[in-house]
Amino acid sequence: MKHLSQIPEPPSTLRPDVPHDLDAVVMRALAKDPEQRYGSAEEMDADLARVARGVAVSPETEDAMTQVLSGAGITSAQTMVQRPRSAVAPPPVPPVYRAPGYYDYEEPPGGRSIWPWLLALGLIIAGAAGGWFLYMKIEDQLNSNKPIAVPDVMLMARPLAVVKLQQAGLNPRVITAPNDTVSKGQVSDENPGGGSKVGKGSTITLTVSTGKPKVQVPNVVNQDVTSAVATLAQLGLNPKITRIYSGSQQDTVTAQQPHAGDNVDKGSTVHINVSRGAKPVAVPDVTTQPFANAKSALNGQGFVVSRVDVASDFPQGTVVSEGPSAGTQVPAGSTITLSVSKGPATTQVPDVTGSNQATAESILSGAGLTPAVIYDPVTDPSQDGIVQSEDPKAGSPAKSGEVVTINVGQLQSGTPGGDTTTTTTTTTPTTTG
Repeated sequence: MKHLSQIPEPPSTLRPDVPHDLDAVVMRALAKDPEQRYGSAEEMDADLARVARGVAVSPETEDAMTQVLSGAGITSAQTMVQRPRSAVAPPPVPPVYRAPGYYDYEEPPGGRSIWPWLLALGLIIAGAAGGWFLYMKIEDQLNSNKPIAVPDVMLMARPLAVVKLQQAGLNPRVITAPNDTVSKGQVSDENPGGGSKVGKGSTITLTVSTGKPKVQVPNVVNQDVTSAVATLAQLGLNPKITRIYSGSQQDTVTAQQPHAGDNVDKGSTVHINVSRGAKPVAVPDVTTQPFANAKSALNGQGFVVSRVDVASDFPQGTVVSEGPSAGTQVPAGSTITLSVSKGPATTQVPDVTGSNQATAESILSGAGLTPAVIYDPVTDPSQDGIVQSEDPKAGSPAKSGEVVTINVGQLQSGTPGGDTTTTTTTTTPTTTG
């Protein structure tokens, strides 16, 4: 009577998670007018398959739902209610003939027994129950052999997918496997697939993702950056390089995160620190300082000091120059070469007496000395332009660049006994180093 006289409520009023399209299928199945209901089980099965795939149901189903919710068919349905039929009385039993008694005396009629009626009613009930039982058995057998559509549960969470299959009368079997694209706990594969026709109670194998495959991080510390990147990429890991200054050789991996041996998802990022070499430091200016002070200052900044002694006019032990030069940016720990003065160089004055002026000046300059010329008058033509003497004397020690005076003869002409002129000329030698 409720079906005939009341508007049914959509399932979503009791279960908000029921989708609209499934409400539409149920409402069409409950339509008052048989013309609005599904014409066949296959037609209803097709709509349910659409719901399982997330596709909209047919327009006829939407229209039927609208009609049902608007109350269409309730009035006419009530007129179709059949009243229970009144019981038909059995035909009268003809009276039993009895022989007339003596003196027209008849015995009073005996009461009718109820047991035959009860027996008949029991047989009717037993027959109805047996028929109903047989009908249900046949229905169960037919339903068990009727193919049903497998719900599409791809990408559903495991618990919901299992419930969907169980509600459809199927037996879900769950296995797990990693998957690069499907999130952990979701169905990544269904066999047979959604929409397939199988017998009721069939086993449907669901593969549930355990997330991305795990990869063990390799040890790439102390490897060169090219080899480290290739090793990580081969395992499906994403290397991210950060270059830092360090004491390790340039382009060498100094650290990594995650650490070697950690298990991470395939495609994870592995941070690696790659050496840029030692951080550049400006070379300080230590020229004109005593070697001991200069070395201490350089060592304090992490430099290695190398010493080279050179002849110089600077005081002995004084830094004359440095290489690389002051202000140059070099890695910490680099070697700085200091040129240290040995003091002014000394040499022996060569003997140039008897040599002509040009030769004497050349010899003295080649010895690192500075020739100075004084012209003395001579009357002998053979002594003209010849060194008569030198000061300091030949064989005397002299410092580099020291002046050596040579007296060169100059032939005099004019009045005998006249005045003579003495001229002094100093020549600066060209020195090297």
